[in-house]
Amino acid sequence: SAVMQPQAVHPVMSQPQPYAMYPSAPPAAPVVGQQPVPLQHPPQQRQWNSGLCSCFEDVGGCCLTYFCGPCELCCCVSERMGEQCCTPICLGCLGSSVTLIAYRVKLRARYNIQGSILDDCCTTVCCASCMQCQLKRELNYIENQLVMQPQTVHPVTSQPQAYPIAVVGQQPPQQRQWNSGVCGCFEDICGCCLTYWCGPCELCCCISERMGEQCCTPICLGCLGSSVTLIAYRVKLRARYNIQGSIISDCCTTVFCGSCVQCQIKRELDYIENQLGCKP
Repeated sequence: SAVMQPQAVHPVMSQPQPYAMYPSAPPAAPVVGQQPVPLQHPPQQRQWNSGLCSCFEDVGGCCLTYFCGPCELCCCVSERMGEQCCTPICLGCLGSSVTLIAYRVKLRARYNIQGSILDDCCTTVCCASCMQCQLKRELNYIENQLVMQPQTVHPVTSQPQAYPIAVVGQQPPQQRQWNSGVCGCFEDICGCCLTYWCGPCELCCCISERMGEQCCTPICLGCLGSSVTLIAYRVKLRARYNIQGSIISDCCTTVFCGSCVQCQIKRELDYIENQLGCKP
């Protein structure tokens, strides 16, 4: 009698789906990929669409800023930035430049524009009107041509992608919550003790480096107020990683408990580096 020969099983080659959808929990035994998520680096940054002194590109807008700058900042720019109209008034208690610094930090982090918080501070202090005009021109450019798109999700992982990229024709991704609360100090007691005893040194030497900023940033921004650095760092972290909140909530939280905010930023950075596999 003929002996049954086992048939050779050939692997079926299929192209990966760029936007594969996953259920709320990953499969119990995935076929592909059991390795940890590799560390992702931020995408390449782009330049501002217009220079700081390019006022002749929008002469009417510059005249409006010169004569009605505060009203325009409250009623127009704040709304276009997705913030409350009272934000410039509340942040004005900390200094006249704090609002523009926070707006510039948010816009850069959200749309991946080159620069640093220290540059934002120096630019705003030296010429706030020019910086406000540049913000408006950039918002015009973004609204006319650019919106946000989440990065491609590969089938080997169900982790969310942390770096949104500005491209044409896509909608912004849904915002997420903080990984831990402001008062979640018991999740990292040693880190909270370190912040309590050595907060300024930790902010300069550790957190600034992890945030991609110069170590001297807290010292320079400290001239504007002790809370300005933490407000700027919190705004940048929320904008870059699409976390829920507003600039006015960042301001209030930081003023009432700066140490708790600093601890929360550290825990969020740990989560981003360890769980999302991303480099700030």
